[in-house]
Amino acid sequence: MTATINYFVEANLVLLLSLALYRMILRRETNFALMRLYLLVSLVAALGFPLIDISFSATSTPLSIGRVVPSYWLPEVTVGSEAMVQSSQQSTFDIWRVVSVIYVAGLVFGIAIVITQLTQLFRLYRRSQTYLLGDLHVAESTENKPTFSFFNFIFIGNAATLTIQEKEQIICHESVHARQWHSFDILFVNILQIVFWFNPFIKSYKKNFIQLHEFEADARAVEDRDVDKY
Repeated sequence: MTATINYFVEANLVLLLSLALYRMILRRETNFALMRLYLLVSLVAALGFPLIDISFSATSTPLSIGRVVPSYWLPEVTVGSEAMVQSSQQSTFDIWRVVSVIYVAGLVFGIAIVITQLTQLFRLYRRSQTYLLGDLHVAESTENKPTFSFFNFIFIGNAATLTIQEKEQIICHESVHARQWHSFDILFVNILQIVFWFNPFIKSYKKNFIQLHEFEADARAVEDRDVDKY
C-alpha cells in the first residue's frame, strides 16, 4: 500500500513541476512541435520516474515511501497490549479500504464516461452522410453538432448550412489534426485523467494540448492559402 501511495505522490509531483516549467519557459514558444513533445515527455516521465530508484544507498529500495511522504502521513503504530495493536491495525485497514473504494469508484466512473463518449461518436457516424476522401473518413451531419476530428475520422456538424468552400476549409484544417495524430495526445491525456482523476492539473495538460493542436493546424492549413480569407 505504501509503495502505491508513494507512486501516486511522485507521479503527481512530476506532473505539477513539468506544468509549472512549461508555463514559465515554453508558453510563448512558437515551435508547436517542440511544445507538444515536451508535454508528451512530461506525461511519460510522470508515469516512469517514480519507478526509478536514483538512490545509491545500499539500504534504499525503489518506491521508498520515506523519500516523499512525511512520517506523520503514515499509519501510527501503537506499542501496548495486543488488543490495542489489533484495534489500531483494524482502524488503519478501514481507512485505506475506504480510500481504495473511493479511488476505484472514480476510476470506474471515468471509464464509463469514455465508453459513453465513444458510443455517442459511433452513433453520430452512423447517422451522418459519410464518404472517403483519400484515407480520411468524412461524416457530414445536419444536426447541431460541433466540427471535430478523431484520428482519420472528420465530423462536420451543421453541414447543410455550409458552402462547398467552407467544407473544404474545414477538411483542410481537420486533416492536419489527422496527419499529426493529435487525437493520440487527447486519448493519452484522457487515459491519464482516468487514472489520476483526483489531480486537477491533468485538465490543464488537456487544455494546453488542444490549444497547441489548433495553432499547429491553423499554421499548416494556411501554408498554401490566403491567410486573410482563411
